[in-house]
Amino acid sequence: PTTPPEASRFVDSHTLRIGPRAKVGHVLSLAPLVEIGRVTGQLDVLVTQGALAGAVAAGFDSDLIRTRLTLIAPLSDPVERLLTQASTVLGRGEYVISQGFLWVEDPEVREMLRTRRPTADLFVDPSPPAGLLIVAGVEIERLARRCRSLGVEIIVGGEVYRTHSTHPPGRKRSSGSIPSVKAQGASQRRGSGTRSRAGQSSGTLKAQKRKKSG
Repeated sequence: PTTPPEASRFVDSHTLRIGPRAKVGHVLSLAPLVEIGRVTGQLDVLVTQGALAGAVAAGFDSDLIRTRLTLIAPLSDPVERLLTQASTVLGRGEYVISQGFLWVEDPEVREMLRTRRPTADLFVDPSPPAGLLIVAGVEIERLARRCRSLGVEIIVGGEVYRTHSTHPPGRKRSSGSIPSVKAQGASQRRGSGTRSRAGQSSGTLKAQKRKKSG
């Protein structure tokens, strides 16, 4: 009697021996999940902690890995435990886009910038120690203005950053209107002076004509 082909199985805790009855597509699907072991005579693949960790990091979830492996052979207990460990989430971190990092060593100043109304919306909360993460889209000009309103100067490239203008918008408009008013007053004075001189000249000519006629 002929001996039936050997089925795929785990020959030890982490070594999966591929039998001749395994489908080629199923075997190829293991490529990103395992390491290559023996290839002479038999095809052995290794299901190691490093291989599974790399697969999870590449985006394969534990359920998909388990499904692909069990299509070849039942899992060994050590591999089952490795899959459980690989699927365990120890914690989560949230990715937040940041414009930059403002280094503030004084904790009282840092807390003031983080909590006071003029600057609270400029920073990511919570921020790491010794500084404040700047919210994406906040330009240096707005940052410097808001912080300076609380008495805090911003240093860029080793020098204090100076805003483009220190005058509030209302003062700009009022100072711009003053020269125009003065200019109008000056033109009126010049015009009145011209009319006065013209009147004097006219009176002089009339006086000269009366002398000639006399």
